Amino acid sequence: MTLNVTGPTGQSELTRPDLISVTMPVSDGGDDGSLAAMSYDETGFLVTGSQGGTVLAGGVEVDAGGDSIGTLVISKGGVVARDKDGKSLREVTIVASGAPAPEAGAAFALTDYAYTCGPAGATFSPAIALVFSFTGGEEWEALMAGGRPLTVMRYNEVTGAYEGGCRPRSTR
Repeated sequence: MTLNVTGPTGQSELTRPDLISVTMPVSDGGDDGSLAAMSYDETGFLVTGSQGGTVLAGGVEVDAGGDSIGTLVISKGGVVARDKDGKSLREVTIVASGAPAPEAGAAFALTDYAYTCGPAGATFSPAIALVFSFTGGEEWEALMAGGRPLTVMRYNEVTGAYEGGCRPRSTR
């Protein structure tokens, strides 16, 4: 936004590029007046309430660019999104990335699906979803070869180790 003021002593201009956010509401096609989720590649922009944090409108879906597998999904309404300093979060990111090799003798093997999500230190309440979309039975069979369970893990850059290990829900 740019404010131009002209008076008897001259002209003054003040520009504030982050003062106003404009988004186009999109209907989700239902008859309840709900808005559809906004879809983005790599960086998704959040529309939050003026009192901070709560994601408004139809939600956000952010795909890892160039990859149709990994997606961050923030449900519509009620999700409080904050950055590492506790301020309202304005955007989220997901990009395909290389994963460090696990320690020798680790009880797991890595697949080709590794993502870096950001910004670092962001918090969501309730939690948001990291969705993996595998389209063919061949992809599933390769991932589950030899009876291995599919597990999602987090790499801790501070300790240099993989941690967590939750089993995702399958909807195939």
